[in-house]
Amino acid sequence: MKNNFSKSPMVAEAMVEERVLMEEDVEVEAEVMEEEVQNSIKKWLNAISVTN
Repeated sequence: MKNNFSKSPMVAEAMVEERVLMEEDVEVEAEVMEEEVQNSIKKWLNAISVTN
């Protein structure tokens, strides 16, 4: 495969921008998952405290 980055800096720039957006999406997804885990733990702890 031929490297076209030197000929087309806009393509390289677009790829970097896409990569940054993908990384931001992953970070947001991780934050949402963390919040869901924390909510599950809270529900679990509440269930334990009710049964005791």
